[in-house]
Amino acid sequence: RYAFLIEDEKDLAKRYSAKNFNLKQIPMPRVDSLNMATVAVFEYLIGNTDWSVPFLHNIKLLTKKGYGYPIPVPYDFDHSGIVEAKYARPPEQLELSSTRERLYRGLTYSPEILHQVFEKFRVVIFSKRLHQQRLNNLLE
Repeated sequence: RYAFLIEDEKDLAKRYSAKNFNLKQIPMPRVDSLNMATVAVFEYLIGNTDWSVPFLHNIKLLTKKGYGYPIPVPYDFDHSGIVEAKYARPPEQLELSSTRERLYRGLTYSPEILHQVFEKFRVVIFSKRLHQQRLNNLLE
């Protein structure tokens, strides 16, 4: 059986103490750099090319009071290589052979920004491994 989870837009905004920002044609450089780089690297890692910030395609933007730039939130990953949906195909114009083939669609970021992004992923992976190790110890 297949299933997916989706959080209501209003609930998402409330959780972040933010508001939905539905204005299209916002270029990626006008979005928070660290969060935009995190989204771009995440999309690359899962093999997803089915997203666009300017067209708000599979991306929501949030704004926070006192925060200068919109924050991107990705969703809808059925066309990503990690999901391997039978119907998923990469867009022809990208000239990819399958959704399993990776293409980085983000901007070029400084090494400092990318270091912060990779550190975020390392923390998540480390905490997941630690949690799994603790669970295994409890089950032994």
